[in-house]
Amino acid sequence: MMISIAEGRVKKENWAVLEQAYKSSSGPTPPGLEQSFLIQSIEDEEVWQILTVWSGMSSLQQIQRSKEAGITPRALLMFQEAHAEPAHSIFNVMDSKVANTK
Repeated sequence: MMISIAEGRVKKENWAVLEQAYKSSSGPTPPGLEQSFLIQSIEDEEVWQILTVWSGMSSLQQIQRSKEAGITPRALLMFQEAHAEPAHSIFNVMDSKVANTK
């Protein structure tokens, strides 16, 4: 499992633009995408992230090949629509826990 994080500093007047871009993201879900979250920092409200959980490296390799072909990943385009310059990071999930609901 892998997690990609797109992060940008979004001015308050563009928050709705980013939220709408995320909600209306069109097209088929990329293969291997398991979950995605649009989150906003509590400490600095201009800092937003799109966290995406991927099933594995092969999914991200497909996105990397698309980037090399000149196709910008959707998460980065959403930040650009909101007039923010996004940064992008990828992480390996080394371990995980799920809350015990019993």
